[in-house]
Amino acid sequence: MAKQNYADEVLRAIAKEALDFFLKNVNANRIKCILVTGSIANCEGTVIKHNFSLITSDFDFIVYLDLPHYLKKRNHFQDLSQEMSKRLINKNINTHVVFLPSTKILQTGIRFKNSSIYEYEFAIASKCVFGKAQPFNLIIRPTKRDALELTFTVVSDLVFSNLKNLSKIEETYIYAKRALTLLNSILIFHGFFTETHEKRIKIAKKYVSIGTIPISQDEMKILEIFTEYKISGSLQGLLDSLSCSNIHDLIQFQKDFLTNLTKKILCYELNNLFVKEKHVKTRCNGNSQNANFHKLLKEYSEHSKAQRLSRILGIALYVIWSFTNNKRRKELFATFVFHKQPPKVLLNILITLLLIYNGNTHARQFLDEVLPWINSNTEPLQKIFSLWQTTEQSIKL
Repeated sequence: MAKQNYADEVLRAIAKEALDFFLKNVNANRIKCILVTGSIANCEGTVIKHNFSLITSDFDFIVYLDLPHYLKKRNHFQDLSQEMSKRLINKNINTHVVFLPSTKILQTGIRFKNSSIYEYEFAIASKCVFGKAQPFNLIIRPTKRDALELTFTVVSDLVFSNLKNLSKIEETYIYAKRALTLLNSILIFHGFFTETHEKRIKIAKKYVSIGTIPISQDEMKILEIFTEYKISGSLQGLLDSLSCSNIHDLIQFQKDFLTNLTKKILCYELNNLFVKEKHVKTRCNGNSQNANFHKLLKEYSEHSKAQRLSRILGIALYVIWSFTNNKRRKELFATFVFHKQPPKVLLNILITLLLIYNGNTHARQFLDEVLPWINSNTEPLQKIFSLWQTTEQSIKL
């Protein structure tokens, strides 16, 4: 699960404990397959040792079930995920364990709820650790829209970082990891697909040198340093490589770097996806960048209307959540009724406004204008964060 023997032993022990706990609390006969995904499935897991605690890669277990059992056990799996994560935190192991129920029917049937990135990862970059491996589409590849969604994920981590109660060491890890998410996003955007960080760095270095992807040589060097940190887990190595004297300076450097690179790549991808006329394309560097985002987000919104089948399904789910008194999901799926758009599109715009303008004013105005049924009298950032978490969960499910 990791390059270093020590890290590999730690991660394997956590995985075994998590699976033992899970299988003791579910009917294993109803499980078709359990996949482990992410870097630990590709021998690039991270273990950072700091004082008496450990920070490790997250453990995402995708649990395939038949449809009736899936519908019945969704909430139970969420409770088990929280309980397992708490057990590890009590042992000073800072990680997240998620047992995510899934079913092939919903993955193939409800397109607005799925991303090709997940299907690609499940097929190419995951391992079956229990049951029988499911048949996956081995030729599927993420799209440019999927690459853009990865970039919006980085935007969310920047915007909501203060709401996640992370330790300073966890912050260094998250910011480094998200910088590498941006690298993966821009590689996917240009049609380069690979499952490991080491392979991505090799590809990126080649194409940065000839100007194919919008990353500078200096940015590339920092991304190489972050890759080494992700794989080695050496905090001291990261501090030395970036010439930072302490954690606070390191975090400030990482956050500034990540913010600037996120704006640059988000601007580039929005430009190339939605702005067709060359003479109206906006600059993705310099002081004019922020002012251009209003136009880019408008183009993004206009080109993101739900297709007919997706809208019908979205409205059907809105009705279901209404009858079951699930207020949060009802608020989200109301966008299909009133805007013909998936909720994720509008939330992507909201978080981008928060990042670009560094405050809540623009986001509150957008929230009041576009989602008037949502009460934003309280702090809007917390409300948006709550909605974002629900939407992210819905997409993965």
